[in-house]
Amino acid sequence: MSPVPSVRPFQSILCPVDFSAHSRAALVHAVEIARRTGGRLTVLYADDPLLDTAIGAAYDRQLSTKQTMRELRRFLDRVVEPAARQQLVVHIASVVGRPAQEILKAARKRGSDLIVMGTQGLGGAQKMFFGSTTEAVLRRTSAAVLAVPAKPARVTKGWPGRLVMGAIELGASDRQDARAIAELARAFETDLVLVNVIRPTAAPPWFAPQLRRHDRERLAAARTRLRRLAADSPDLTVTCRVVLGDPGEELPALADDVDAGLMVLSLRRGHGVFGKRQGSTTYRVLCGSVIPVLALPSAR
Repeated sequence: MSPVPSVRPFQSILCPVDFSAHSRAALVHAVEIARRTGGRLTVLYADDPLLDTAIGAAYDRQLSTKQTMRELRRFLDRVVEPAARQQLVVHIASVVGRPAQEILKAARKRGSDLIVMGTQGLGGAQKMFFGSTTEAVLRRTSAAVLAVPAKPARVTKGWPGRLVMGAIELGASDRQDARAIAELARAFETDLVLVNVIRPTAAPPWFAPQLRRHDRERLAAARTRLRRLAADSPDLTVTCRVVLGDPGEELPALADDVDAGLMVLSLRRGHGVFGKRQGSTTYRVLCGSVIPVLALPSAR
C-alpha cells in the first residue's frame, strides 16, 4: 500500500489576543502552526463596547484605534522573532464588540479554518478568554479551535513533539474523526495514540457483578474498534488506549500519561460524550489540560 500523502491544514488562522501573558502563549502557538502549514495569520483584538464608549467620550476614538493598532504591532514584534516574521503572512485587526461574537464574525469573514485562543486573559474572570468567551466560541464555531492553557509547556519549533493524542467517540462518525486526527498527525510529523473513554454503566449496587462484566465487554469491543480505525493509517505509528471513567477527567490524565504535546478531539451536538451543547465536555477537558487542546467541528 502506498503512503498516504501529507496535507497542509489550517491555511487561515485567527488568533484573538488581549495583550496578556496567556494570549501571548496562544499567539506563540498560532505562529508555530502558521510557520509549519504556510497559513496566513490574523491577530485580532476585540475591545469591550462599554470601554470603547468611555474612551470615545474622553478621547478621540480614531486616535484610540490607531493607538490600539500600534500596540498590536508591538505585541506581535515582541512575540515573533524578525527572522520568523519574514516567513509569515500576518495581518492585524481591531474591532469593538462582545469578544465571542467578534471572534466568530471575524472567523467567518476571513474564512478561518482555525481559531487559536487562550483559556485565560487579563484580569482572570473579568477579561476576554476566561470561561464564557472560550465556551461560547466552542459551542458556536464552524472552525477548529486550539485552546491553549494558561501555563503550557514551552513551545519550540518541534511542537507538538513526538506524539499527538486523539480522543475518539465511537459511533457513526468515528472513522471520519480518526482520519481527520491522523491527517493532523501527518502534518505535524508525529506518532499518534487513539484513546476512547467509556462512561461506567450506572445502576443500583446490587447489580455490580453483572455491570463489571458488561463494562469489561464494552472495553474489549472499544479496543477492537480502535485497532480497526488505527489500521486505516498504516503509514503512521498508532497505538490505542481505552479506559473506563469520566471523559472530562480521564482525557487530561491520559494525555499526561502518554506525554502528548497536543490533544485532538471532535466537537459534537446532541446526546453523546460531548453533551447536549457543543463543546460542553471539550471545555471541561481544556480546563483540566496542561497541553493545548484542538477541537475539530464534526463537519470537518
